[in-house]
Amino acid sequence: MIAIALPDIVQALRVDLVSATWLITLYLIAMAALQPVGGKLGDTYGRRRLLLGSLAWFGAASLGAALASGLEWLIAFRLLQALAGAVMFPNAGALVRAEVGERRGSAYALIAAATGTGAAAGPVLGGVLVASFGWQATFLVNLPLVGLALVLAHRSIPADGPRAPGRFDAVGAVWLSALLGLGAWTLGRLRSETAAMTAALVSILVVAAVAFARFERGRTDAIIRPDLFRDRTFAAANGAIALGNLAMYGTMLAVPIVLAGSADGAGAALGSGLALSALFVTSVALSPLGGRYADRVGRRWPAVTGYAIFAAGSLALAVAPPAAFLPALMLSGVGLGLSAGGLRAAAVESVDRVRAGLASGIFSTSRYAGGIAGALLVSLLVGDEGAGALHAVCAAGALGASACALLLEDWPGSAASP
Repeated sequence: MIAIALPDIVQALRVDLVSATWLITLYLIAMAALQPVGGKLGDTYGRRRLLLGSLAWFGAASLGAALASGLEWLIAFRLLQALAGAVMFPNAGALVRAEVGERRGSAYALIAAATGTGAAAGPVLGGVLVASFGWQATFLVNLPLVGLALVLAHRSIPADGPRAPGRFDAVGAVWLSALLGLGAWTLGRLRSETAAMTAALVSILVVAAVAFARFERGRTDAIIRPDLFRDRTFAAANGAIALGNLAMYGTMLAVPIVLAGSADGAGAALGSGLALSALFVTSVALSPLGGRYADRVGRRWPAVTGYAIFAAGSLALAVAPPAAFLPALMLSGVGLGLSAGGLRAAAVESVDRVRAGLASGIFSTSRYAGGIAGALLVSLLVGDEGAGALHAVCAAGALGASACALLLEDWPGSAASP
């Protein structure tokens, strides 16, 4: 909805479009950087209060955004929305890990389908709201949705179970957030910065990362536990989702640009909308099937198969004319749907229950990092000569995700692991 509202925000607040796009960019950076911290908070202090509090926080931030009188205030309230989301999403994922038994793959697949449905409905709803009531309505509409979610959450979220031992590593949390935030920002700026500035930013990142690792080493309350990545399944799941999201975002952002060069005005916009709808409709429709498949045969093969199918769709996009994009995107959507539920289930099942929030947050950060990298690829490769190369790179990313998924460990009863 925010993307649809940007032109009206620019006009109403008398700012330029580049400045207004920080409403989206900063939100994504904050969500990418802070979800491990949000998950760790849930592991340490319990999930029920954090989930209820983050929902209320998101509603209050939405109201503040609707009342904002300038871009600075609007950006501040968007960041508060991101902070609430960074607490909400990893703890919701960890709650499924703790409370759902042998059908976790189906549960995560249904969440993916619901998320995809919301993402598909957002631009349509945003267009209606902006046209009818102005850009503020895209924030105010959150209030009844949050109210309903609060009622349902208060009635259904169980009391907190076992918690992770030790205190919360506040210094590590701030350090990690700054490190991941700088990393995400650097990725987004590579295209526009000079080689010297890029080298300086990368050097700062490396030094800060090494210092952070030394600081966290041996701490009982460490915000990030590197030993999690010693588990083959956890590392493979994070690698697969990062590469898979690189492929998905590269495809999602490149298709409208390519189609814009083959049609004019409204025709290009309509064609792009229909094409991307084919990607997401098939993904949403196949997600429940993918989840049931993962619960039946284990986590590995649905993800391997799904990303291989996505790679086939990307290769078809690389060689097909724009008029033939629709079936290729439908094929890619089938692959996304098959891989959705089992991969997240594998990541959170590979750790013990009291660290599920941290695992869920790291998985989400890997997903966002892949998306940011995919967006960067679009800026580097798309064009009259680069569109085919971009889709080929997306296919390589999907094949890489499939290869990572091959490393997932399946064992008898893994879907119902405690």
